[in-house]
Amino acid sequence: MIYIDKKETPKKVQEKIIQIKKTNGWEQLPDTDIKSIRAYFDTLDKASIRESLIKEQHGLCAYCMKRIHNDNTMVIEHFNPIRSKADALNYQNMLGCCDGGRNENIKDKVLCCDASKGDKEITISPRDREFVDKIRYTKDGYIHTFPIDMVAERQINEVLHLNGILDEKGVLKRDTATQLVAGRRSAYRNYVRCMKKLIKRKGIGTDLSSEIRKMISRIEQAEEYPELAGVSLYFLKRRLKNSIAG
Repeated sequence: MIYIDKKETPKKVQEKIIQIKKTNGWEQLPDTDIKSIRAYFDTLDKASIRESLIKEQHGLCAYCMKRIHNDNTMVIEHFNPIRSKADALNYQNMLGCCDGGRNENIKDKVLCCDASKGDKEITISPRDREFVDKIRYTKDGYIHTFPIDMVAERQINEVLHLNGILDEKGVLKRDTATQLVAGRRSAYRNYVRCMKKLIKRKGIGTDLSSEIRKMISRIEQAEEYPELAGVSLYFLKRRLKNSIAG
């Protein structure tokens, strides 16, 4: 995951929300009528919402960091599931997600992200910088927390399925339909190739901290991040930290 700095509600969407809240139908609608509440949400300008979410998420799914586009393959997820009117129209409660593998033609496919989460409640959030700073990646493509947070680990593995399906020993049984574990493994290998090229160009034993900072800056200052950017950033920042410490 990458940290998501939520912005203000898009102007067109905010105007529509204000309009909805002034109607008698909305005012008289009970919080228990979730179907009707969702119907009001569906009247919002989804294209404007998607555009804004993509911009603040740098073009990546809020959970898995796969590329998202402003079309019907992108899901507007409510982080806190719609349980009341307050949840439905709150832009701060909305995240942009990939399709989670819904459209993949795979037998016994493993869904992830919103497709797996559904209406379940979770506490881990890409809007929480403290939590995002606890995220770690392995060269084998797994995502976990450090220090180990058992609640977060369960939600990562059993609710969002960001590590696919693991056996009792934590070994991969089935990757997600979107090949998340394989994708993160590939991102690590790409990082290794980049570092080897850098060392070859600069020379063994050279202080690489300045070059690594530039690589980090290029990613973090880009309007659109590369897919799985969190993996690259994690290993680059770890390498920078070790380089400075060494």
